[in-house]
Amino acid sequence: MIKSYGLILSLLRTLRMLRILRILEIVFRFTQVRIVFLALSRSVKLIFHVVLLTIVLNYFFALIALYLTQFGLNTTSNEHMKKINSLFGTVPRAFITVFRIFTKDEWYEIKMEMYSLQIRPFIIDLYVISWLFFGGYVLNPLLIGAMVGTFDETRKELTSRIKQIISETCLSLNDINLTKSPSSESSLSSLLVHVNSIDNDNDKFNEWLRITSDEIRLLVQDRIETQWPIYTAFYYLQLLEIYFENIAERQLLFDFISIYLLTLHDKETRQINPPILSSSSSSDDDN
Repeated sequence: MIKSYGLILSLLRTLRMLRILRILEIVFRFTQVRIVFLALSRSVKLIFHVVLLTIVLNYFFALIALYLTQFGLNTTSNEHMKKINSLFGTVPRAFITVFRIFTKDEWYEIKMEMYSLQIRPFIIDLYVISWLFFGGYVLNPLLIGAMVGTFDETRKELTSRIKQIISETCLSLNDINLTKSPSSESSLSSLLVHVNSIDNDNDKFNEWLRITSDEIRLLVQDRIETQWPIYTAFYYLQLLEIYFENIAERQLLFDFISIYLLTLHDKETRQINPPILSSSSSSDDDN
């Protein structure tokens, strides 16, 4: 029993260490970090192929180095033989040494050690330069290009998804506004009630316009350069467009209501006060 409780306690202690993973929740709230993790998860397959190609080429150049060292060890001294054997004695050692040349870790010292072999220096220079060329100008750009391409695709996908969400929200807002707008077949009384409510809200609207203009004036006076993300700027421009469209539609509604009320008032005055005929026209009728 005591041993079982001890195992349970040790297991619980190890599980408590998993609380460190809570930091990832904070990290994933940042968009750029999320893009990095998504790009890394999607580029695993492509990176695996690049790494496999690197291992194959490294093994190929390790075999070449092993052949060169075995060919030139016959006439070298014992001291140089020990150094060369520590670098290229077996296939794993040769593989690690060639990988050090690939990472440019003391590659010049390795090349100078290879000069002790009874081989022409031109062949050694050609071998080292060719491997450095393949490693620095072929394999590294392949790996970097795979990562950059995946990053760009992930960023474009996220921005397109955000734009789609913004467009869907704007469409839903427009549908709500259309359902709330009065129908064309509404009666005159409902129209007058609507006009009265607009007049009552006119003061609030003017106050809101005054506050907005003051805030805009202050923003123009104290300009602070900020860098917004592209989806935030796009959403802000869409809100500005909707705002100006609402102002224009409001002005058109005011003009339409004023013209309609004036025509209605003229019709009522004509019905109450009909036009008076002149005396000349009445005498002509008698004749």
